[in-house]
Formats: sequence, structure tokens, C-alpha cells
Amino acid sequence: MAKPQKSRTEILEDLETFMKRYPGPRDAWYVGTAADARKEMFNVHGFKATGIGLYRHAGSDSDAASLAGLLIKRGAKGDGETKPGADNIFLFKMRPNPPPAVNSSHFPLNFFRKID
Repeated sequence: MAKPQKSRTEILEDLETFMKRYPGPRDAWYVGTAADARKEMFNVHGFKATGIGLYRHAGSDSDAASLAGLLIKRGAKGDGETKPGADNIFLFKMRPNPPPAVNSSHFPLNFFRKID
């Protein structure tokens, strides 16, 4: 027998509890909606199996978008627009991006010279 569908409140509690388990600023989290959340996370956003993420099936695409929008208003980054068929919500903790390496071959020659 299939599990009953969780309510929006239960899904929000799941997501909030998960975020609290991994402390950090709210803007370190990305939230979105998709028809296939796992595929979206791994193939589109480059999520790795070692990353911190969670997804849940919402009742409808508008429920998923509403929950995503709420988390975005609370500080998470992401996309809360309603997309047809995107009835899953996902979130993951973004990894900090290291600064790009400075490689002189990417700069014009006069970039490093003093110009009078």
C-alpha cells in the first residue's frame, strides 16, 4: 500500500528540519521545483551524491512552487515559479565556490604592467 500524500505543512516541516540539521546561513541553500527532482538536482545543478540535499513530492505544481517561494522569502536562493508538472520540491546546500585561479594567460599583457 502506498504512503498517503504529505500535507504542505508536513513537507515544509521536513524541509525546515533538514535545513536545521546542517547549520549555516539561509542563503547557502538552493530550492527549486521539478517534475523529476533527483534528475534536476544531479543533471542540471551538478549536485553530487556526497552533497546535502532533500526532495519531496508535493500535491501539485502550485503547491511545490508555493513552498519553494516561501523558503525563498525566508532567505534561501532558488526558483519558486510554477512550472507545469513540476510537483516535486528539492533543496540542497550549495558548496562555497573558491575564487578563480589567476592565470596570466587569461589577461592581456598590459594588465600586469604599470601604465603611465
